[in-house]
Amino acid sequence: LRLFGLDSQGALLWSKAHGNEKYRFAPDYLVSRSFYKDGNHLFYAGLVIDSNDVFICTLTKFDLSGNQIWHKSLINPKGLILAHTVTKSTDGGLLVSADITDTIAAVHPGLLIKLDQAGNILWQKEFHKNAPDIIET
Repeated sequence: LRLFGLDSQGALLWSKAHGNEKYRFAPDYLVSRSFYKDGNHLFYAGLVIDSNDVFICTLTKFDLSGNQIWHKSLINPKGLILAHTVTKSTDGGLLVSADITDTIAAVHPGLLIKLDQAGNILWQKEFHKNAPDIIET
């Protein structure tokens, strides 16, 4: 993953590559990615590949100079999480919408993950096609 800082005219100010021998960010053609800017921070939800070539969903927080603040793995015992969007929740935490790729059961339930401001998972909720309609109140 490479982040760039640009000035108001589009000139390059800085460029930073992220990843290391423990994990590398998955190529664009393999995954969807989500970026969300909130104040002085940029959040990235997507896949990394670990040193054993295992795909892991992660959430990473950067400052606006491209420095990584924290990097969290998003794990579900039912299968690989594929993140679609990350956004701020009303309490200042984060919400990640995703689905679970369960290759054994051949299903892909929706997943909503709630995290605190430090990136700690507070809860995960699955949503299945046969679930009742969700009504926002």
